[in-house]
Amino acid sequence: MTLENKQAMRITLIVSLVLVCIGIGAWVYQLSVGMQVTGLDNTMVWGLTVAVFFALIAGGAGLLTFCGLSEFFGIMTTEQRQRSILLAFAAMIAGGVIIIMDLGSPAKMIHLVTSLNLASYTVLDFWFFMICVVVAALYFFLVRAGKSTKAIGAIAIVISVSLIAAEGMLLMNNISHHLWASGMSVVSFLAAGFLGGSALLAVIVPEQKRLFLIALIVSALVMLSEVGASLLVGTAMSRATMLSVVAGSFSLYFYIHILVGLIIPFIVLVKTEKVTWAAVCALIGIASEKLWLLVAGEAEVMSQYHHVGTPLPEQIFGYLPTIVEVAITLGALGLGVFLFLAAMMLFKKPTLSEEIG
Repeated sequence: MTLENKQAMRITLIVSLVLVCIGIGAWVYQLSVGMQVTGLDNTMVWGLTVAVFFALIAGGAGLLTFCGLSEFFGIMTTEQRQRSILLAFAAMIAGGVIIIMDLGSPAKMIHLVTSLNLASYTVLDFWFFMICVVVAALYFFLVRAGKSTKAIGAIAIVISVSLIAAEGMLLMNNISHHLWASGMSVVSFLAAGFLGGSALLAVIVPEQKRLFLIALIVSALVMLSEVGASLLVGTAMSRATMLSVVAGSFSLYFYIHILVGLIIPFIVLVKTEKVTWAAVCALIGIASEKLWLLVAGEAEVMSQYHHVGTPLPEQIFGYLPTIVEVAITLGALGLGVFLFLAAMMLFKKPTLSEEIG
């Protein structure tokens, strides 16, 4: 590692720690004042934090899936696999922290997990998440120890894909939300996992940026199918809701998804070698996609209670994250970056000069 790289890593570590402190402060404030500081209520219960959680899990579980596939297709070296597992683990831990904050208190998360109500997709999603984190940790230490890892790689593929699919089914099971109650929800989440995983993979293995490009195209096609189906063959309510996404209350998140999440990373990958920046943009795009999907679906239900007949796009409720939500989200993201860089430093292989000295 060059002196410039070491300095950049130190600066990144400091910035990430600052973000963690900001996030902790915002969470303490939320715990002391109440969930109302997030701008969410009994109807609009999911916002920025859950959207970013979905993006982090898409990236982490998607990357862990590629780590498992590398056992059979050789798309990365053993050293690259170690770094990829660490990155996947850090992304999922950051996602777990952000969802605990979103629930309001750790006690609610403990109750949710210990209820063992596996008929609930929310509980099932948490169990898949926890198993996925454990599998990632075990996978890393087996790879590091030089053990045979094909079996754990296969398990990682199954658990990671199941986690991503469970999140899609979590939304699809909400039949009162016309925008979610479709098989397209599962397809959308799987496409996000493909995109998020390939984006992070390209950060570790730049030679795989072609796979990243393919994922961007697939994600764009899935998004167009999802939007087109709702606008052309959906119910009157789902058409009105989707209109609020493409030309109404939630269009900001929709066009961030298209511009920042799809167009910019595609251009960056084609024109430059700045894979990391393209990956960051893609993950922002995934979060934006999940945000417009979440809040538009929730606003659809609010409209049914507050309006007689099919609402016009401008009559559908809006959503804007509060400063507390943004601070909590930044804190969780900072934690993910810090964990990855700290683990890289802790588990790095010493250079020849370091071994001699």
